[in-house]
Amino acid sequence: EKELSRFDRREIGYDRQEIPIENVDRIDYLDEEHYDSEEHVLFLQAVAGKREDVRIWVYVPSNPCPPDEDHPIAQTYVDIILQGCLDIHVDFAREFIEETKGWNPQELLTDEDDDSDDEDIDDEDGEVAANQALSDENTSDVIAWVNDRDRPIYMRADTDYSQKEGPQLDRLLRRHRP
Repeated sequence: EKELSRFDRREIGYDRQEIPIENVDRIDYLDEEHYDSEEHVLFLQAVAGKREDVRIWVYVPSNPCPPDEDHPIAQTYVDIILQGCLDIHVDFAREFIEETKGWNPQELLTDEDDDSDDEDIDDEDGEVAANQALSDENTSDVIAWVNDRDRPIYMRADTDYSQKEGPQLDRLLRRHRP
């Protein structure tokens, strides 16, 4: 509980919510060794209905809103997320990219508003996220993605990781981003 309180203080602007254990599944493509740690054994016992004291939490934005020019998606934030996903498995990273909404501005429009066939934008070096800003003609909302790998704006950025693994992360994003 002490550790959760510390996370609660750190995650200002987010609310901690419990995920019912019946909504959590084991990931089939992970090797058995992945589930050998004490935490994973407890998780597997809980999923099997053998434990009732295991709780799983997620932090969700208190006031969710799409990115804009003043609050863009920072590439270094995406890099940190993908680093965590890749620590689990490349397929986990792929699923995260494919299932996360908001990568493409058109996802945030209604079907009636979406009349374009815009492709993802890559710069000549093939990097995703090179200072993009796309807007919906029918609203004042602007969807922004900024490449901040050289000068991070995300306070928990891992600049060394982003610089070293950036090309691999960009390829993964290009391949799997909707």
